[in-house]
Amino acid sequence: MIYTENIRRITALMGPLKTELVEEYLKRKYALSGTAAAKAVHAALRDRRVREKNGYIYAGNAFGREDSERMNMAFRVALRYIPDVYDLERGTEPWRISFIHRGLLVQICVPEEGSEEAVSMMLTRRYVFPHDRERIRRIAVISPSCDPERIRRCGFSIICSWDGEEMKVARRYSSREAWSDMQEEGDAAGMQFE
Repeated sequence: MIYTENIRRITALMGPLKTELVEEYLKRKYALSGTAAAKAVHAALRDRRVREKNGYIYAGNAFGREDSERMNMAFRVALRYIPDVYDLERGTEPWRISFIHRGLLVQICVPEEGSEEAVSMMLTRRYVFPHDRERIRRIAVISPSCDPERIRRCGFSIICSWDGEEMKVARRYSSREAWSDMQEEGDAAGMQFE
């Protein structure tokens, strides 16, 4: 069944995902009803291509990822863009997930609680060419205790807050505003390049 293989592939790529997120993924990707998505997850579990533990779906024996909660937050954001997503992949630090959406590279960052400002400071030191900035959308998911005004403008066009129950947009910036704290080319000596 196509759904079973897709569930196995997405959980192998992202790690353990909450059952509700896997069902939401199937609903958006394949336009399934809630009942059909739940049946597809159940069929995948019966087929033993994936497993379930503590409300999480995972592929094979790869359950114990320390960052699974932050990955689930990032995946929750990525779901808003599905089905118009290409090259969905697990990102490298600090990016949890990266994908292409309508010709733009979208990068989702979920810093550990308390390190949000430090991560944004680090990102301002990674130079991104001005002509590339127009094709990159960065999204940060922060804890509710973090003041979004303290996040440096290093490409984050959307800053979301997740309280464990609800995802809220805390700040939204235009493309120009989102990059305003990045150093310009003349200041780029000694910078790291992305």
